[in-house]
Amino acid sequence: MLFNSHAFIYAFLPCSLVVYWIFRNNSKVDTANSWLIFISLVFYAWLYPPHLILIITSIISNYCLSLFISNADGKYFFSRRILITLAIVGNLFVLGYYKYLSFLLSFFIIPSGRIITDSPYILPLGISFFTFQQIAYLVSAYRDETKQYGFKDYCLFVSFFPQLIAGPIVKHGEFFPQLKAHCQKFALAGIVTGGSFFVIGLSKKVICADPLGEFVGKLFEVVEKGEQLGFFISWLGAIAYSLQIYFDFSGYSDMALGLAYMFGIVLPVNFNSPYRSKSIIEFWENWHITLTRFFREFLYFPLGGNRKGIINQYWNIFIVMILCGFWHGAGWNFIVWGGIHACLIIVNHMWRKINKINVHGRWKTFYLMASWCVTFITISMSWVVFRAVSLKHAITYLQCMVPRESSWILASENFKQLGSFDYPLFFYVMVLVFLLAVVVLFPNTQHIFSRAFFMKEKPDKGTRGHIFLLTPHLKWYPNIIWGFLVGALLFICTLGIFTETQFIYFRF
Repeated sequence: MLFNSHAFIYAFLPCSLVVYWIFRNNSKVDTANSWLIFISLVFYAWLYPPHLILIITSIISNYCLSLFISNADGKYFFSRRILITLAIVGNLFVLGYYKYLSFLLSFFIIPSGRIITDSPYILPLGISFFTFQQIAYLVSAYRDETKQYGFKDYCLFVSFFPQLIAGPIVKHGEFFPQLKAHCQKFALAGIVTGGSFFVIGLSKKVICADPLGEFVGKLFEVVEKGEQLGFFISWLGAIAYSLQIYFDFSGYSDMALGLAYMFGIVLPVNFNSPYRSKSIIEFWENWHITLTRFFREFLYFPLGGNRKGIINQYWNIFIVMILCGFWHGAGWNFIVWGGIHACLIIVNHMWRKINKINVHGRWKTFYLMASWCVTFITISMSWVVFRAVSLKHAITYLQCMVPRESSWILASENFKQLGSFDYPLFFYVMVLVFLLAVVVLFPNTQHIFSRAFFMKEKPDKGTRGHIFLLTPHLKWYPNIIWGFLVGALLFICTLGIFTETQFIYFRF
């Protein structure tokens, strides 16, 4: 089931909330949590029921493993270190079997001469996310941090439907304490706040990401057919995809946070205006925050981090980012994408070590603007590699981005020759400029909802020197005006849901 579907918005969600809060209001906390587990499993099984067996098996086996690891202490034949190693390897094996089998088989040519490229399995939704979340839990069990948690709480921790499919990746310390301290009765403010947050995320997906996806898809299809795009048009496509993936994934994350809070649970923020970043390091600190945190804590630090000299630090960064790219997808383009970001991060670290520039006044503003431009351009170019269906098509598209013809007339003629577009080129340019301005200059969702009491991390820490337009007028508050605006957004989104398009990160 998709968040951006009529069935979810007008049937599944209202029914789930009503039953859940009826149990809560009658102090039946265990029953309410059992209901939440049940509807989460129904939500997961909606698109492909056989995968329900996989997630249930994964939950049971990982919880049992966590108990073995926590209580080993020489009682079993295997030491705790061996148990945690086997548990992590087992989880990664299941992930690799479903996600990377066809990629690995593609290295072999069968006797007929056909290269194996198609997976014989349907990729289970969210397998990368709930696998990583359970690996983090197993490591916490190894550190003796999880002995007090029961099986039912663990089931809810893994299967909680707002974050099950595409995150955020939640740590046990962020989730379990809320279940124990969380005995309040129904609060209308929580429904209103969470619902408003959800609608903002829904509008990002339906109003922004989906139309951008149609535009981007048509341009990339041209390259996939072996045709050429003009310099100006290809850059439009790259910027459009940068905005599409931002609105798509940050929209999902906003919806996840809003839905969770409607059930009285606070999830960690996953985005903090990453396209305002003025360096690639800053970008990764604010893009998919929980994934960055996972790789840093469970891979980068165990490898040694920056504790063993500069060379080892750069090598560790390279390993982490290659694996980060491979985590996103089984293809050479994802591996190259990870390698590109590894090189960019390493260069960024080098620049920080040698950069002694101390600018002030106007020159500081110019320096920051130049830094932002370089960062955004390199990120947009790397997204081309990420979006392309293969590394070959990515290289072809990037070649189109090399300047050969720059006049507006030639760009317009090239755009007309592509066909199948509903509006003239100028319209798409203005839309992209407007959306980029919204992303870079306007308050993000956390800022808009900074008055909401469920925002633990005050977003003002992440403004990074920006003076936001309309900031005083875009602070959410539970009043009639905001109620009307949110209601109007929901109505527009409902009309805009003609087809239920999946989120980009569902593939990962």
